[in-house]
Amino acid sequence: LERVSLTYPEIDGVGGKGAALRAIFEIAAALDVQALVVVVDNAILAVQSSERKSCQLRVIKAETHVQIEIDDSGPGLPAEIAARVFEPFVTGRKREGTRSGTGLGLAIAKQLLEAQGGTIAARNLPEGGLQVEIRIEVITNLR
Repeated sequence: LERVSLTYPEIDGVGGKGAALRAIFEIAAALDVQALVVVVDNAILAVQSSERKSCQLRVIKAETHVQIEIDDSGPGLPAEIAARVFEPFVTGRKREGTRSGTGLGLAIAKQLLEAQGGTIAARNLPEGGLQVEIRIEVITNLR
């Protein structure tokens, strides 16, 4: 990858890495980390064949939820699978190669998130690439 960035705007009124780490711990407490791993892994694989290799992950904390946006500069989703990308056995990857994909990762990620009251959505970006958005409820009583 040429560029990977993690951005974290002000969280709880305090900017910086400490605030971002607190948000990450809240995410880990509320969501099976596997769902996030699947999405980030897919983004990294998607940019391998693109000229501009870029992935960006943003963590945005609102009062009631945490939103994670993962953008990549890959080819995006083909129109024929865009509406079904979270269904089992639907994949945009070719079936040959060492990491051909089974089409189960995003389906499992969706089930994990929804079981905990979260959501996941994907959309092609106007400039090319894909954005996956994960939203989960904030757990407030962490100690």
